[in-house]
Amino acid sequence: MKFRLSLSAEPITTQMLNGYSGVGMIRSEYLCRACGSYVTKQSCLDYIGNYIRHAVKTFPNDEVWYRTTDIVAPHLNELEGVEEVIEDKHYILGMRGLRRATIYPKALQQEMGLIASLHNEFSNLHILFPYLSDPGELHPHLTFLHQLEYSGKIGIMAEIPACLSQISEFISMGITHVTFGLNDLTTLLLGARRGSKAHAPTHPVVFNAVKCALEQCKRSGVITSIAGDLNTQLVDTYSKMGVDYFIVRHDQGICSEA
Repeated sequence: MKFRLSLSAEPITTQMLNGYSGVGMIRSEYLCRACGSYVTKQSCLDYIGNYIRHAVKTFPNDEVWYRTTDIVAPHLNELEGVEEVIEDKHYILGMRGLRRATIYPKALQQEMGLIASLHNEFSNLHILFPYLSDPGELHPHLTFLHQLEYSGKIGIMAEIPACLSQISEFISMGITHVTFGLNDLTTLLLGARRGSKAHAPTHPVVFNAVKCALEQCKRSGVITSIAGDLNTQLVDTYSKMGVDYFIVRHDQGICSEA
């Protein structure tokens, strides 16, 4: 089994090289919150760019995946440069990820422009799109990447059940990597708030949903990863299913236990 890092704006050190095969996701929303501004501000893009450069230089021979912003409304409303303050009562299920980009595409376009530019300098940098449920949400952003002449790899987060059920359609669009986000997927499949006793990522329904989509990915040669609050049981189960990578925080200790 192979492990990749999940980075949430923490300092990147050479110690992270031990046991990790690159970076499975740079969670950009944490970088925005760290600098206090949104990607609509050049100062934020500069901050993110510097962090990415540090990551790709630390892992020059491994892939580094940048996940575009997935900020829930209460956190986004606090940032300088937010397009509009939105009172989203059900923000976990609300306007976030690519769903927000459908309404406000400029912010994501600025992010994609940054990644396309950095990819020209660092070929191991790739882009990961979060929280999407339908191929139609992704299509205009793929078109924009094509206009930017972006030549890197493109991945998606499979964390909404509707996304898993349409995984073959996403693959047909040229997606080469799928990361299953267990935290949100468990919430949406079981109707359970994260942190509650009902939130059980080891539930058979969750395993079966991932297994079905995973089999389609494997038949198409798509690389797969599992991300979330992982433990050794989850790692063992999904390893037996044939998952390629597990994306974990450096402080989770999962890599050292495996």
